[in-house]
Amino acid sequence: MKIQNIQLKITQKTLTFSLAIALAILLGAVTSRAQGTSVFTTGLNNPSKIITAGQTSLLVAESGMTAPNSGRISLVNRTTGARQTLIDNLPSGLNRSGAPNPSGPSGLKLNAQKLYLTIGAGDTAMPVTGGFVANPAPSSPLLDSVLELTLPADYETLASGFTLSAANQTTLNGNAPVTLTNAEGKQLTIRLVANLPNFVVEPRPTLPDNIRESNLYGIELSGDSLYIVDASFNLLYRVSITTGTHETFATFAPRPNPTQMGPPFIEAVPDSIRLVGNNLLISFLTGFPFVTGFAEVRSVNIETRAQTVFISGLTTALDVLPFNGTGDNDSYLVMEYSTSFLTGQPGRLKLFTSRTESPRILVNNLITPTSIARDAQTGSIFVTERTPGRITRVSAPQAIYKDYFGTGRSDFVRNSVVDNNIVWNILRNPPGAPAQTHRFVFGLPTDTIIYGDFDGDLRQDIAVYREGTTANPQSYFYILPSTSPNTFISQPWGTTGDKPVTGDFDGDGKTDFCVARRANNQIVWIILPSGGGAVRYVAFGLASDRENPTAADFNGDGRDDLIVTRTEPNGNLTHYIGDASSGAPVLSAQWGNSSFAPTTVFFGDYTGDNRADIAVNYGACNSNPTCDTAGTWWILQTGSANYTVTKFGIPFNAQTNTGDRPVFGDWDGDGKLDISVFRPSNTTLYALNSSNGQILAQFWDGTSASAARGNTPDDSAIH
Repeated sequence: MKIQNIQLKITQKTLTFSLAIALAILLGAVTSRAQGTSVFTTGLNNPSKIITAGQTSLLVAESGMTAPNSGRISLVNRTTGARQTLIDNLPSGLNRSGAPNPSGPSGLKLNAQKLYLTIGAGDTAMPVTGGFVANPAPSSPLLDSVLELTLPADYETLASGFTLSAANQTTLNGNAPVTLTNAEGKQLTIRLVANLPNFVVEPRPTLPDNIRESNLYGIELSGDSLYIVDASFNLLYRVSITTGTHETFATFAPRPNPTQMGPPFIEAVPDSIRLVGNNLLISFLTGFPFVTGFAEVRSVNIETRAQTVFISGLTTALDVLPFNGTGDNDSYLVMEYSTSFLTGQPGRLKLFTSRTESPRILVNNLITPTSIARDAQTGSIFVTERTPGRITRVSAPQAIYKDYFGTGRSDFVRNSVVDNNIVWNILRNPPGAPAQTHRFVFGLPTDTIIYGDFDGDLRQDIAVYREGTTANPQSYFYILPSTSPNTFISQPWGTTGDKPVTGDFDGDGKTDFCVARRANNQIVWIILPSGGGAVRYVAFGLASDRENPTAADFNGDGRDDLIVTRTEPNGNLTHYIGDASSGAPVLSAQWGNSSFAPTTVFFGDYTGDNRADIAVNYGACNSNPTCDTAGTWWILQTGSANYTVTKFGIPFNAQTNTGDRPVFGDWDGDGKLDISVFRPSNTTLYALNSSNGQILAQFWDGTSASAARGNTPDDSAIH
């Protein structure tokens, strides 16, 4: 699969760089899977693009194998991962611009039953001494073409696929349609939309007939036109669906090379395209030497053709996928082929909750990733990996706790009561200059403040739970969603005596409505899944367990588990974790003791493996406020016997109601919770950043804020 040709002089020999070379480089890359991911489908033949289709499916374009015309489109069930061939023997050829690699089906766009498919360069070029020349006998006459496939109405339930013959290809090349019939008697019709240029001549002193071959690698639809990126010609085509006429809609110029390695200019290499409103978002791999932070996503306006940089600072970007609505509040998934192309490092998937914010790294060990798709219903993300021939499923990302601005970090929140209402004063993290704040008046003093992302936009929503009364036992969740902060949601759920629990129990990236009810010596969790389905009644825990049952993901499957904590006769704390669907035990751990000091227990990922850990903070000891345990954090890593003990903060003294209050949050945005406390005496939050070991100190009284600062002499008391 060739992305582009770039000439590099090495010991007086010319080496052609392409993505094919990168595939060979990355064969030895790390193969262990990150937590929160799973191998979903295997047996794919060099997959290049993936899209969602219909109600339950994925469509995957596969470049083929070493044999000519072995391209394929597979139909994959996006619940089970089962693969079914939709059509095979599509045009493909062995591309020899670098290490030999199949090149064939490369881009997909589905519009109802019309599937538009681009075919890559295949073997249109033939290597010779000093460069490349046109292959006089390529594997197919349809290389570098655009096809339209009219699928059967019930294509999602096909039991057998379709096959394209060599004779069919000849017919298509003559501008006549072809109708195929499968073993079930179902029909699929194909027509040639356009056969685009295979190459352009780029003469060299020693090879006047040297060519640069085309490489169509992404397709999008708007109105009656298709927009197609050519990763080798560095341009964007517009093609008429009805007539097949095409024009160069935009070109992408090379940029000066900021390094001392390689050619003086670096090519753009456009490789994917998505439509958002009137703009086309195009990701750029960039050419050799694949400079870190040099790649980007650009926006091309369909009406004016104006180009603007949309997301910058990327490395070998190979796909971009917007989701959650339209406009400036979109979130974006961006895939990078490799974090260090030339040293064979794996690729990664980034999440931008806003194009102007720093990204979160969702996965950092993808092997030759080529494309991404997202199930809008479940939030699951699917990544094709070319060399392993598989689809990797990534669990739906969840909003960072207390992240109201979408920065990927916990924000600073102060709540107060004014005129019998709860006032939310939220300081953005980092604050910015001037400091950015939100202020909301929402809730009554008797409500329970809760934290969650109920609309799935990866930002926390303002939310409270109002428990029913004896006269009116119906309880309610009241939500002020970040997507529409002028309209609140009222959800009746629970009754008097129930306790609210927030968690994503179905793994769709949205917080579900849940209450825990103590009855008949047990705790019954009543869950309303946001992704649909029946209400769950799950028995887990004893009525005598400690107050405030909670939830967190302990096995890294993207779904929160149920948690209860039980105080043993000797004061030891035993934590029981159960499955939120069945109540079956997931694990249990004894960690902490409440007999000698006030204890606060947190459940969350402190170690960065996408599994919740158990953290216990001890306040001042009951008999000796200066005991060694006072102010310590004991964190037990899930899945191992490893633990850490860290002394941080002024121990909370329950008798005098003084000292620091332990708090929960990811303040540096590295995906790990930070040990942190809030000091009421100076209204300052102190955090020990897990990313660099520095201390964050942020003053916030709800009206004014100081700049966050690192470790300074007056912070010595927090150790």
